[in-house]
Amino acid sequence: MFAGLASVGSSYPSQAATYTAKISLTGTIQLGWYNWTSQTFETFNVSIAETNFTANVPQEIAPGQYVNSTFEGYARMDETNTTQFFGVIHVNDTSPGFMVSFTVPYSLPQVDCFTLEAFGTIETTITQIQQPTIQYTLVRLVGPVTQYGNENVTGWISARAVITNTSQTAKVHIFWMPMPPITPGRSTPLSTNFTYSFYHAMLISASKVAVNYTGYEFYVNGTWTVENVTFTYSGQHFDDCRQNVTVVKTNATGQLMVSGVNFTVSIAGFNDLTGPVWRLDIWHVSIAAWCLDGDVSGPNGVPDGKVDIYDLVAVARHIGETPGFGQGSCNLQQVEQYDVNYDFQVNVYSLVTVAAEIGP
Repeated sequence: MFAGLASVGSSYPSQAATYTAKISLTGTIQLGWYNWTSQTFETFNVSIAETNFTANVPQEIAPGQYVNSTFEGYARMDETNTTQFFGVIHVNDTSPGFMVSFTVPYSLPQVDCFTLEAFGTIETTITQIQQPTIQYTLVRLVGPVTQYGNENVTGWISARAVITNTSQTAKVHIFWMPMPPITPGRSTPLSTNFTYSFYHAMLISASKVAVNYTGYEFYVNGTWTVENVTFTYSGQHFDDCRQNVTVVKTNATGQLMVSGVNFTVSIAGFNDLTGPVWRLDIWHVSIAAWCLDGDVSGPNGVPDGKVDIYDLVAVARHIGETPGFGQGSCNLQQVEQYDVNYDFQVNVYSLVTVAAEIGP
């Protein structure tokens, strides 16, 4: 269940000087996306009523009201009438930015994508609050891989970590393949056999795991294994599926770096893998915990920090899918989301992994 889990040393990495603050935000944020039908970049405005949340603010930024601060990041549609925003706030042109994540009760209009660019001028009020005693820092990162060096690719990254003052633990998986992806599904009739091939890199051991480290919101350094995975489909209904995994590189040094709303994975012997951060969750808790593998869904269709019947049903709906073939074409994002034990197929072992984590 914890394949690819890497435990590291005992020293806690140095942290950037920040304080915990309540953020009150109002204003207008512009959302944009590329319309492939009209081949134009379309935008529309969202008015944000007063929204309150907490964030870690650099000490260089004093508490107070900032009328002309800016937000830049992404908006993610939900299955309910809410939209999650993730990005960076700058209170002025010279101050450092700080990461924020908040949800507003707003239903986006019908668009052809689930994640949109978000930017605008806002009014931000920062109020310092008492910082709780931190014993464990939990991190969860997800996002699409869009570039391999200068090559356009499609893919997905999933990273999870637990950091304390005595130890750090991290797990990172990243998948990528050239564009455009070959993603036949049940709704795509095929008359010939086909293959679906992609690369998979996995963190094997880590030497450093940190948040707010030397200019990075999240940083992982260690050794990696890179493999090429190929599925070959044949048969009348493509029910003959053969899987082949070839190890390309072992014990390769590399690092994951999150800067602003983008991530970079640099592994020795390979081009840099880059893409936008769709979600970076950082929790500070006082009890031992792990970002559970089985937390793939919730009442609103998105992970909710616990494993229950919603997660079991979500995985069960995708049983039998493999990369490149399934009811949703089972792209590389779905590989990460529903293949919770990382054997490149959604099967009974995936269900068992989820069932084993069900509980409070």
